Amino acid sequence: MTTYRLPLSAGLIVALALASGAALAQKKGGDMIMAQPAGTNTLDPHFTASAAARNMMLGMYETLMAIDENTAPIPHLAEKVSVAEDGLTYTFALRKGVKFHTGKEMTSADVKASFDRFGQLSPEKTTMASVDRIDTPDPYTVVFKMKALDTSFLDRLASPASPTTIIPAEEAVKPVNKTNNISTGPYQFVEWEPDTHLKVKRFDGYAAAPGKAADGLGGKKTAYFDTVTVRIIREASARVAALEAGQVQYVEDVPVLAAQRLAGNAKLKVVDLLPAAQPVMLINSVQAPTNNAKLRQAMQAAIDMKEVMTAATDGNFKLNHSFVYPNNPYFNDAGKPYYSVNDSKKAKQLLAESGYKGEPIVMLTNKDYQYMYKSALVMSEQLKDLGINIKLEVLDWPTMADLSRKREGWNMAASGLAIQPFVGPYSFMKLFWGATHIAFADKDPVLEEAWTRFNKSLKLEDRKAAWTQIEGRMADQAYVFKLGDSGNKLAMTKNLGGFKPYAGAVRMWDVWFE
Repeated sequence: MTTYRLPLSAGLIVALALASGAALAQKKGGDMIMAQPAGTNTLDPHFTASAAARNMMLGMYETLMAIDENTAPIPHLAEKVSVAEDGLTYTFALRKGVKFHTGKEMTSADVKASFDRFGQLSPEKTTMASVDRIDTPDPYTVVFKMKALDTSFLDRLASPASPTTIIPAEEAVKPVNKTNNISTGPYQFVEWEPDTHLKVKRFDGYAAAPGKAADGLGGKKTAYFDTVTVRIIREASARVAALEAGQVQYVEDVPVLAAQRLAGNAKLKVVDLLPAAQPVMLINSVQAPTNNAKLRQAMQAAIDMKEVMTAATDGNFKLNHSFVYPNNPYFNDAGKPYYSVNDSKKAKQLLAESGYKGEPIVMLTNKDYQYMYKSALVMSEQLKDLGINIKLEVLDWPTMADLSRKREGWNMAASGLAIQPFVGPYSFMKLFWGATHIAFADKDPVLEEAWTRFNKSLKLEDRKAAWTQIEGRMADQAYVFKLGDSGNKLAMTKNLGGFKPYAGAVRMWDVWFE
């Protein structure tokens, strides 16, 4: 039996070395205001997978497992996890004394109820597909009995892409969007206006994980701020102006030219995060005319990704054909022959073979995320040059995100991946497999067979081979156009202490005003 225990943080040595100075700098108090470009239509912890929602909910909600600084799964609300040698039984020993924001202690009944709800409602409910049953032999023990071997189960329990949030059992019986915003995190809910802001306050009853430091999205978290407010400021220039005026203390998605100007302000600092995300163009494979694979392949062959990414990011990018980053052990070249082909002759040949007759193709984008807007503008012009009848529709991000989850009403949609490429292949399961497939290709036998192999082998080389086939199939069928790897410019006041950039998430614990 393999046992995973709450680890001492990898940053502990550094923390101890700096302890004398840091102790003086760290103090509780202050009202932190951060600005982000998009909001969310839901704070239901089991029914969202957007980066905007994740940033807003991160301090409130917690999970049994979390990811550390290097994205490896670690116990969090669990004290330890034991896995049977055959991989069919996972036993979680819960931390005692963990309190919900109501003051109620978390027990195994809450954990079971939360996972039952997650398995019914979540965009990543396939995480629970291999679970036969959940047993609760006592208030502090939860046992998952598996139907079959699922080698990435712990990874997916730790994934923040659509987190397996633990909420009170009495909340877990409620339908979508009817729960109160209650979990176990260092900050608790105060108020939410979907189009303007979310406000949380420090939870003084928070039971931090043992250890000396926070680690990734786990470890010992400390809430220093009295309150944290996330303001929705869609225009980049308005976010920057708010920072310069002292109305906010942190902004993300700062344009490159603005970041260069801010770097000269003695009261501010700019931090680079590269890679930060992967811009993509989603393709609806069930809505005519993009249900025609030849047409999708023709469009893919016509695109010059360097031109698209240059416009989308003001040059803050790296070309990359893969859905994982180059330092990831699963990185491969299966998608390379299909990436940034920029071959008009090949594209026109495929277009003729498709039988395309000039039917309108609806491309969705939004101005909340400028990289999505700019990438759609450039790509639409490239496709018009091929002879594609593009109809560009500009919506706000929450509306666009909702529409792109439906099987009708659109053909292409500008979007982006933040957590998935950061944590690795298992986080793509809900996007590239089954009923939640990003292009609705839920009956692709090649993907079905490859994902099954990925989940059933304990050998890394087998899993790499399966993932390589998955990437190749996604590219060959042109289910989604991967644009590249984008960076993000973050700007903040210089008195914001302890802040560390982290791909796909903004952490406001272990951060303070100096």
